[in-house]
Amino acid sequence: MEGGPLTGPGLATLATAAAAILGVQADGFLGVVAGAFCGAVVYMLSLQADPVIAKTLYFIVAWLAGVLTAGFAADAIGLVMMGSAAAIPDGVGALLTSAIIVRLLQYLISRPLQKIFSDAQRWRKR
Repeated sequence: MEGGPLTGPGLATLATAAAAILGVQADGFLGVVAGAFCGAVVYMLSLQADPVIAKTLYFIVAWLAGVLTAGFAADAIGLVMMGSAAAIPDGVGALLTSAIIVRLLQYLISRPLQKIFSDAQRWRKR
């Protein structure tokens, strides 16, 4: 096979596709675990400037958040997108929750507390 090794964006795309397939195909807890794992891996691979220990902590927190909030996230996605909570598998909710948590943690860590409050005030005034 020609070409170089997969880079961060290529691996992130591959992990997202795998999570979507596993999250839809696997039922129950296996789908939740697979979705949370792939969601955490997606953004962990895209973090390039952070040290390895930070990436590891992001992964653990994101995976746990994905597993713990999978049902709630799937119900919320189903209500927003289709109007019924039963249509979205829990694995998809775990994927999205774990991916969102990584970005939220990055935002909170990278900004001073004063900037976070001013962003929240500005967003609230809209």
